[in-house]
Amino acid sequence: MSSNAGGAATNAGIDFQQRISALFMTHMLMDVAFIDDLGMERNSKIQSLQFESDEAIDDLVVRTDLGTVYIQAKRSINCSQVEGSEFSKVIKQFVEQYSRETSDNDKFVLATTSKASSKITRDLRKITESIKLNDQGFIQNPLNQSEQSVYDTLNNLIDSHYLLSSGNEITEDIKMDILRRIHISVIDVEAGMPLEKAVMTLISGNSVVSAELLWSALISLGLSLSKERGSINKQGLEDRVGRFVGDLKQIDKDIAKKKLIQIETKSSLSSGREVLVIESFDKDSDYMIVELIRFEDDGKKRLNFYNDKVELLNGSTWNVLFRASTYAGAERYIAGNSELFEGKNLAILPINSKEELDKTPISLSHSELCQNIFNEKADPLMCIHCGDPISGDKSPYIEIDECDAEHDVGFSHDDCLSPIDRVLGLIDSALFRENPHIRNFDYETWYVTLSKGQGFFAGMSSMPKDTYPVAWKPDYNNISRGKYCIKINLEDGSSRYVHDRGRVVRETLAGAEEKCEFFNTAFKEGKESKDPHCYTSKSEAFTTYSVAMKNKSDDEDCLICINAEVATFTNAINKAYSAFDNFYAPLVMFLEKESGLPIVLEETMLMISSPLNLESYLTNWKRAGIELPDYTLSIIDSDAAFDKLVSELKSDGISIIIDPEVDMRGQMTSGLIIENINEIFNTSE
Repeated sequence: MSSNAGGAATNAGIDFQQRISALFMTHMLMDVAFIDDLGMERNSKIQSLQFESDEAIDDLVVRTDLGTVYIQAKRSINCSQVEGSEFSKVIKQFVEQYSRETSDNDKFVLATTSKASSKITRDLRKITESIKLNDQGFIQNPLNQSEQSVYDTLNNLIDSHYLLSSGNEITEDIKMDILRRIHISVIDVEAGMPLEKAVMTLISGNSVVSAELLWSALISLGLSLSKERGSINKQGLEDRVGRFVGDLKQIDKDIAKKKLIQIETKSSLSSGREVLVIESFDKDSDYMIVELIRFEDDGKKRLNFYNDKVELLNGSTWNVLFRASTYAGAERYIAGNSELFEGKNLAILPINSKEELDKTPISLSHSELCQNIFNEKADPLMCIHCGDPISGDKSPYIEIDECDAEHDVGFSHDDCLSPIDRVLGLIDSALFRENPHIRNFDYETWYVTLSKGQGFFAGMSSMPKDTYPVAWKPDYNNISRGKYCIKINLEDGSSRYVHDRGRVVRETLAGAEEKCEFFNTAFKEGKESKDPHCYTSKSEAFTTYSVAMKNKSDDEDCLICINAEVATFTNAINKAYSAFDNFYAPLVMFLEKESGLPIVLEETMLMISSPLNLESYLTNWKRAGIELPDYTLSIIDSDAAFDKLVSELKSDGISIIIDPEVDMRGQMTSGLIIENINEIFNTSE
């Protein structure tokens, strides 16, 4: 019989490598910081990517403004000292790369997934972080049996590969220099995994085509560049995927680079004229479209705007309904407000001049000034008036140019638009058109928080759809800076650390000793009753052996707990064992558009865990007769904000449900009901 298992594994490895390259191309294209620091400073900017290079570490070379990252990608890998093993080959590449010309800032990265051996993702990661951070972790917390085995394997491989490549015994200084450059990065970016979902949200907020299309295009581009052994920088990347993000040569280049949101104004900004819709000053018409020259020859403005009025050089004032830079803008306003103009007389007063007003030196200089103001904005997709996110198609792109107001250029909500805001163009986004229900949403903040958040939902992903209570701790806090933590030693020689909400819990010495005594008593009683406490090897559920055997997957083992001991908390432990920054956040909540207050329906607040599923939820609720009032969306971006909100709502007797779905009678069929853990236990008693 033949088997294609090896081929399938190879294909999965190739796919993982290309997904990593697509992730970095997304970072480069969207101009965001690293999700994982890769051993570099988090604000490093990617300058270029090189695929299947001639370097010793050859899968992917990431060149940044602060150093070079050499990446070896292994979807799944074990810690093996056997000659010819994948791990041995990786260490050999690291040693050989060191022997070439490298700078102190260069890093050697083993990129893998959570499917890799825990000896890699936990033990080796903790060891390399301890060495890099120089936090005295080895002295304060002696290595456990598993970590010592990994450390010995790593040392032996470095020794042997250095001797083979150089012909010399390695010195301790050189070995430590190599070790300090090694970084273990767990990048779960495979199909359907949390990081891919986060990347999809980021792409959705910036692309003018579907996220799936652009993400697939980047993966394919990575594969193509790997076959070509090529490289790419940001300009080359824009050239290659331009057809998926709009024609970058036909829209303003700086704006396109900024957010990849297409602006209706295809050419340079029009600054030479004012096109106003006003209340008529002539008895024969009700309204007028008036075209006026904006600047004198010496650059002085001919018009003053204030209190929804325009003042001319002769002192006359007119009431302004709408101000634009072109006739197209004025015509669009009239078409969009047809009820106002129905049955009314509309006069048009054009400029009596054939001069190309938008191309004079003064006008061109003013347009450049406006463009520079916009380009300097840290986050241009925030309303220039209220400061809330913009996520609506056809949102106006405006210039604020009026008396007693700072000159500014940016986007505005339609509702925030003033009659004397000078409209320059409109956002034209396929994403915003296709998701009209996602209102005033900050896609980039969502991406940044989601990439290290929603730990609870990651654990729920394999559960069948149903209604589940969520035991929320009202007294939870993560402000403790205790210098100790609790290490649970397991029968296979490895260790785990006591977590709460996906993070290693920091304790005082007295608190850690008290809890260790509690755990050790429970471990002893469990063994005596033939139902010891254990961790499942992959999902890492902490429970009793009998419960673990019922719930674990077929490919998991039960690792029995031996004892608990006090350990000194270190940054290396935190990086290796704290899986999430936030356990619940980010979440989406609904705010009443008029008041800005949370929407509460029948003493219940609804939240959702993904904005891209919003339309599905709204449709489901509407079929049951549940309709929200006019709303905007707000991101709960941290567990601290979530805890504060839940505490306030609970004190007012308001229930919180996440991702609810209902039948047509309004009965909930699935969703997460937030319950006070203390009330759950009181009820059970």
